[in-house]
Amino acid sequence: MLNTVTDIARASTSYGGVSYLYNTKTKLKADLEMDMKNSKYTFKENELSLNDMVVKVDGWLAMPANDINMDLKFSTPQNDFKSFMSLIPGVYRDGFKDVKSSGTMAFNGFVKGTYNETTMPGFGLNLKVDNGRFQYPSLPTPLNNVNIDLKLNNPDGVPDHTEINLSKLHVELGTEPFDARLKIKTPVSNAQFDGMVKGKINLDNIKNFVPLEAGTTMSGLIFSDLTFAGNMKAIEAQQYENITAAGNFELSKFIYKSKDYPKGVMMPVFSLTFNPRNIVLNNMLASMGNSDVQAKGNLENVIPFYFKKNQLLKGSLAITSRQIDLNEFMSGSSSSSSSATPDTVKMTVLEIPEYIDFVMTANVGKLLYENKVFTNLNGNISMRDKTLG
Repeated sequence: MLNTVTDIARASTSYGGVSYLYNTKTKLKADLEMDMKNSKYTFKENELSLNDMVVKVDGWLAMPANDINMDLKFSTPQNDFKSFMSLIPGVYRDGFKDVKSSGTMAFNGFVKGTYNETTMPGFGLNLKVDNGRFQYPSLPTPLNNVNIDLKLNNPDGVPDHTEINLSKLHVELGTEPFDARLKIKTPVSNAQFDGMVKGKINLDNIKNFVPLEAGTTMSGLIFSDLTFAGNMKAIEAQQYENITAAGNFELSKFIYKSKDYPKGVMMPVFSLTFNPRNIVLNNMLASMGNSDVQAKGNLENVIPFYFKKNQLLKGSLAITSRQIDLNEFMSGSSSSSSSATPDTVKMTVLEIPEYIDFVMTANVGKLLYENKVFTNLNGNISMRDKTLG
């Protein structure tokens, strides 16, 4: 029998560009019964703590040769919504123990099968939240009516047999509802997808739900109304009549300031429109410090490019600016510091991604760089055939 306890002050985990854990306080208590003759390890009393959420693990793992065989099940012994909320970055902080919370949560899953160079085990995960409510005692507004129903299933480890079904995601930020759903099947052979996102988030109210860092202010309005459904083969065949993709995303009157960005980032307008053929950037106005930018453009063939590596992503972007001050985005760029400290950083070649056909036009009234001022800059930049020109 091997008894172990592992403490990690901050753990972060990401896969495929998605962050699943961020600065999570982690503790693992693992008691293993070891069959050294057969290289089999059975989990006895095991407890994984992720912030306030505790996960029990049962089952076994064996490594008789090069393969790793396993049959593991995991679940949460507690069923309170508060423990689930502790996993959300920015929520788990000083004072979390005093948070008022209600609602139930159920979480369980499994990993079963063989892992080696050519196969992977089957896996599953179920998460259900009913009528969740969450409020810091020092803040005026609760998170209300949180309902989540998520199922992730792959019975045999074959990637194409993976199914994701987020049948319900509903949350009310005060009185403003936000809803989403997503279903994906056969992601390898012919990805079938069906989903929607709809809701409004008033960023002025974020400070009423979650304490912000000292010196941080945020305001603005996010509005999203998007539906999509179809399959990859229809997209590849350009059968857009068989694809649903309609809606828009808008961010208006956005302002963000913090200790790191005291001058603030402002975005009065950011508007996207979605359709089966492309994503259109209708308009973007933004400013940061002494710099400003306006942009319009579009991207075509986004879904095939994302799911199929050999599909061409086409796009265009037009940028105009009265002034861009590059000095604001550079640290330690003074002439005295640069002359005193030799530059020992090796130059690297930036590789242009394949299957991208992108053109950008720029019109900049004034560009500030160190003690130089450039005026009336106009030009085109193309990214095509792995070449920047």
